[in-house]
Parts: sequence; C-alpha cells; structure tokens
Amino acid sequence: SALAQTYADYAELGIAPDKVMASGGSAGGTLSLLVAREQGKDAADDDRSISPRPAALLLFNPAVGEHVLQVVGWGGPEQAAVNAQIEALDTPQPDEPPSIIFFGTEDHTFLKVASAYHRKARAQGIRCDLWVADQQRHGFFNGQPWHDATTRLADAFLADHQEGAAVGRD
Repeated sequence: SALAQTYADYAELGIAPDKVMASGGSAGGTLSLLVAREQGKDAADDDRSISPRPAALLLFNPAVGEHVLQVVGWGGPEQAAVNAQIEALDTPQPDEPPSIIFFGTEDHTFLKVASAYHRKARAQGIRCDLWVADQQRHGFFNGQPWHDATTRLADAFLADHQEGAAVGRD
C-alpha cells in the first residue's frame, strides 16, 4: 500500500512511522477508514514487518456503511467482498485507530450512521471524538469559518493523541 511504502522510506523522508495518520472527506474519509482496517500487503515486496495502518484518523463527513451501497449500488457477485467491507464500516473494529469525525447537522443520512459508530467505538473503549457543526451540510469544512475551526480541532486531537491522552471527549 502507499502507507506501507511511505513507512518503508520513513528514514529517508524524515517520517516517524508511528505518527502517520490518514485523513479524508466524504469518500476520502471512507477510504481512510478502509486503509486503517487493511490487514495484508498490496505488493509482493511490501515489508510485512511494517504495518500499513495509520496511527490516527481524521474523518470529515465520511460516507460509511450500508447506506453507501444504497447510493452507489451493490454491483454484481464480484462485488461481494468489497460490499462486505463497506457494510462493516458501520461497526468499529476492536483495534481501530483513534479518530475524530466531523459532520454538519444537515448531513442527515451520514450523521445518523456516524453518531451510531461513535457510540459503538466509545462503548469498546476506542477513542472516537465526534464534532458536529450546527446547520451545516456535507462538506461544510471546505469554507470559512469552518475550515479554520476544523483545522484547530484536528490539530488539538493529534496533539492529544501524540501525548497519549486517555479515551477522548465528545
């Protein structure tokens, strides 16, 4: 994977492998969550001693779970394995990296799923902070003042995570 290659080159790039995080908005948030759940290697020459998993997740209104399949379609039988991964995004895994999720109250469909995910993660003792912007739609963080606000919150989350903070706040 791209993260595995980045980790393999960490010394040359000046990267601390245990500090790499994944982030994305909407489908990019979904992809970040899928990367965090990656268990195998992509290429034959990937170094198996280096985990391709990110240390933390910054998820901006990620499209998660079965609702995604209702929107984009289930595909044919060849899509069964991919569909199962997407459906499973509704449920945190026991070893999920700490995350912060940003949503607007007007992003009704995905906010409901994200709120449920947040509750499930917290119940498992996984740090999962949920930050909701009042009266904002999908992608609200791309404009001001939300861009600056979410950047500050993401920075604070990462600083907390780096310092080994306890399970997060709401």
